[in-house]
Amino acid sequence: MFLGYNASQILLAQELLDLWNHGIVVGSTTWRVALVNGVWDGKGFEKATFTQGGASYSGCNACNFPGVRFGRTMVYPWYASYLNIDDKRRSKHPTQYCYNIGDCTLPVPLTRSYNDYETSGSAFLSLSPEERSAKGANVNGVKGIWAFHILPYAEHIHWTKDFMHSGDHLIKDALNLFKKKCTGHVNRSQKVPVALNCRLLRIFPFVYNDLKIPPPWTLSMKLGLLHDVKLKNVIGALSVDVPKKNLSKV
Repeated sequence: MFLGYNASQILLAQELLDLWNHGIVVGSTTWRVALVNGVWDGKGFEKATFTQGGASYSGCNACNFPGVRFGRTMVYPWYASYLNIDDKRRSKHPTQYCYNIGDCTLPVPLTRSYNDYETSGSAFLSLSPEERSAKGANVNGVKGIWAFHILPYAEHIHWTKDFMHSGDHLIKDALNLFKKKCTGHVNRSQKVPVALNCRLLRIFPFVYNDLKIPPPWTLSMKLGLLHDVKLKNVIGALSVDVPKKNLSKV
């Protein structure tokens, strides 16, 4: 029943089950204790819920569209599928700078429910030990059922990935994308595997052209310096807290 769980998960789940079934009696009042929300960083989420995370083909546990291997990295380009099926933005845009990776013909994704998670987890657990231990083994991105499934209210527990970590990664990735190649930094857009994939798919021609022109989303030295100067104008920030040379070359 607790296949793959560690001792702390089992003990906490059983303790919470007891606190729900019997509660804490104070005088004539019984107080029941419930887990209403779980907050994890990305890896903690994967470990606790037995799901795949970013960099996997089923990287999202709420939506339902696949990842694609691009430039040795997993990307999720089919977000346009959330648009109405007749929305023109689902099609490629043959402009100088903007292309979709391909026409998006996928239907609007259905949000995965807790029952979907339970079904996929049960299907994974029904596999043979050899199949479960195979590299990358999963069923719809699920690799088991979390320990708190024994709680009668399990489907109502809200799963949250830590916004602080998500925001931190988003900001750092954006800054790295805007920054031109320089000492100690290589813009992902200028990496050879990305250029090869762009040439193969015939998208973003400026990434693989022979002139080696930096992608248009990279900032000039002037704008990079201006960005870093403005960061020093944060009211109340101590000197040690002020970011230095994020976008200007070092």
